Amino acid sequence: MRSSSSFNRLIHKNKPRSVTDMLVALLILVKLIHPASAAASDVAAGSNKREHAVVCNLMQLATGDPFVSGCPDDISDEVLALNVMNMSVAEESWKSKFIGESDAALQWSQELVTAKGYPETWANHWPVWTEAAKRVRSDEQTRHDLKEAQYSMLSPGERKAAQQELRAILNATASLIQATNSLKAEISNGDKAKVKEFLNEAAYGAKTGKGDYAQAGTRGAGVNDKTTCDDGGKVADQQTLAQVLICLCATDSGGAASNVCTAVQELTADWTTNAVDMATNGLKNILASCRLSETKQTRPEAIYAALSIVEALIQVKAGDGYLGHTKTGQCTGSQSQGMCVKYASYVTGDKATFSQIEWVAKLLAAADAMHRRHAACIEYRNIKHSLTVATAQVWHIPASIKLRQVSGKKAAAYEPTDSKKSEANKQQENVECKAIKQAAKCREKQPTCEWKGKNDNDGEHCKLNETNVSKQESQAATDGETSGADPNCGQYTDPDKCSKAPGKPKEGKKSVCGWIEGKCQDSSFLVNKQFALSVATAIVGFVEFYKIKNFGQFY
Repeated sequence: MRSSSSFNRLIHKNKPRSVTDMLVALLILVKLIHPASAAASDVAAGSNKREHAVVCNLMQLATGDPFVSGCPDDISDEVLALNVMNMSVAEESWKSKFIGESDAALQWSQELVTAKGYPETWANHWPVWTEAAKRVRSDEQTRHDLKEAQYSMLSPGERKAAQQELRAILNATASLIQATNSLKAEISNGDKAKVKEFLNEAAYGAKTGKGDYAQAGTRGAGVNDKTTCDDGGKVADQQTLAQVLICLCATDSGGAASNVCTAVQELTADWTTNAVDMATNGLKNILASCRLSETKQTRPEAIYAALSIVEALIQVKAGDGYLGHTKTGQCTGSQSQGMCVKYASYVTGDKATFSQIEWVAKLLAAADAMHRRHAACIEYRNIKHSLTVATAQVWHIPASIKLRQVSGKKAAAYEPTDSKKSEANKQQENVECKAIKQAAKCREKQPTCEWKGKNDNDGEHCKLNETNVSKQESQAATDGETSGADPNCGQYTDPDKCSKAPGKPKEGKKSVCGWIEGKCQDSSFLVNKQFALSVATAIVGFVEFYKIKNFGQFY
């Protein structure tokens, strides 16, 4: 349960924002500055006008139209588009895991784990993987779109480059996609239908309709029974705003003033006169003073503000709480005793139990659901935008790769070849060596130069060291072959063999290959969490988003 202190913190965190709600709250607060009638005095005209005003405000909110934030469509289109493009550059051995005869999607089963050793975590991704593989294999519109994006025109080398870039983006967006699961739950829990149920329960104790207040007659400690007011306003063990209003405003046959709730207007609601129809006629007369409207917009901050005022109005005597005027500590509707609602043992220790009152709890549930939905919709919208950006980036990967290749070839046309550069360097070094006439200075240039004289006498005896030149050329060729080697990690289907693949690991890596996302891949492609987070953060940070390519049947 929410404690009083935590409730107050929530109130201050969610102050009214709309002008109307702020004015309502301000007007009620103005009422609070007027001194209450003496605790020991009889109930008089206007004694409960403050309580009536704020509970009427809550009744307006409970019967109004809840404001729920609009959320964007789900992200399934973006997720499928990303996976389709990723699947298009995958090896056939990977695609065949998801497509059977006649290009039909293979269904996930536990047998795939036991017989083929597939990780159980694949079950979560299987539907979108199979759909992506099926579309890449047999959907004409998808194949047309992939051709337009140049995915079907990539060479083997370009496909590997595309795989690297795709993997980085997919790893970066994985955590965003995962986060939407909890966001969807918050969004669903805050939809209008569920919020209206909470609000209606606060008003009448039923998810829909007026419950016990829709008909005359009594049922146990029913609506027509004034003893409910001394028992927290409970009707059939439910506490409602409707019963609070009756207890605040309905008079007893003892002759309490009929204008206790509104000093300028008498309310026709009497525990004796309405002994059988308090739920219908009596409550109807009281609610008329509240001016309820189904079109009134109900916002969470307005609920928080009104509840804060109600909590401030509850008086505490000997640990019991009283909402409304009481003279004797009783709430009988009598002018000489009290017109109020009594909450027995309201204070426990140093904490009040305000949030445990049922209609308070229901109103808080409604406000919290609206508040959480609003926050979830904002976060979900940001994620959807991020995935839209990521999808646009992935769409342009082939064109980007080909553009870099063209740019590289143009630049290479202005660069000397390795053999030309080597010969030019050799000629320059030969000239520098020949210019040296002293043996000591020649030896300072070793191993580029060497002294060929029979002695150290000055002369033209400093020559280029041909042996050193040949050694450098040989080493350069070897380095080039090593750096360009392809470890072909995809050939390994066993995690142990994958980690022991022969070859020299690249800088910062423990092995040549690694078991990544259920298959053996070049370990240099693994994107760590820090990198993924940085990419995801960068994506979220975009203010201007690309206009995404229409993926035909993806959307």
